[in-house]
Amino acid sequence: MTHARLALALTLIAAPLATEAGAQGAAPPPNRAAPPAPSPWQVDFGRHYCTMIRHAGEGRPFSTAILVVPGSLSSELMLLPEGEAALPRRLNRAVLMPGGRAFEVTMLGGRRGGRPTLSLHGLDYGFRDLLAGASELRLQEGDEVRARIPLDGARAAVAAHRRCTAEISREWRVDEAAQAALGERPRGIVPALGFRPEDYPTGPLAAGTQGRVSMRITVTQQGRVGDCAVVESSGNEAIDARTCQVATRRARFHPPRDAAGRRVEIPYIFTVTWMIPGG
Repeated sequence: MTHARLALALTLIAAPLATEAGAQGAAPPPNRAAPPAPSPWQVDFGRHYCTMIRHAGEGRPFSTAILVVPGSLSSELMLLPEGEAALPRRLNRAVLMPGGRAFEVTMLGGRRGGRPTLSLHGLDYGFRDLLAGASELRLQEGDEVRARIPLDGARAAVAAHRRCTAEISREWRVDEAAQAALGERPRGIVPALGFRPEDYPTGPLAAGTQGRVSMRITVTQQGRVGDCAVVESSGNEAIDARTCQVATRRARFHPPRDAAGRRVEIPYIFTVTWMIPGG
């Protein structure tokens, strides 16, 4: 997923992690099969994202969330500690086992509810689908394993997560199948889509107004932004308008190409969170 990030304005906020309390039921009557064990995964259908969450467990003192903005370019993996647990300090690879497929990742620290969080960027949009066929996700620094995340029950969670992204993509008029069939997705050339701290609209900044905007932009064959439409508003007209204005004016991409290597035009979703430090 592509998020513009600025010291002043643009920061991804962790998806809320809801918990469900399961009451213990009585033993099943004779000759009746026991109900299936509850899934260790939870799928959150958010306004701007779809998230797969696995809560902390034995030997894993943090919750794991795979967050995807439907119709975007990439995925994000977040680690949220429970209590005073320490997060891994250095990670640069995510490896799916038993196959050993590795993804180079970049760490970005943050805070949620006063506690530190860790985000790993660099995962493909289709990373989520690969979880269904793996047994474990290893988070590594080089060849050194720093954390292990079991993937039992992930197949059902991936199916639910896929329904979430498909539903929102249809609403936002983005063809996930067409994106998946590309030979090469667009890659940003300008850091943070060209957003700068001084882009914060004066009125909302003075009022302390913050917000998250999801926009559908068309990346042209020339790697420019052909058009921009807000698909999920921040709730503030000035912030919404400035988001599309900056993206249209400054964002540049290596153009998308089809399976035959030809340049094509295709819509993508980008989410920008305008946040005032300390707000």
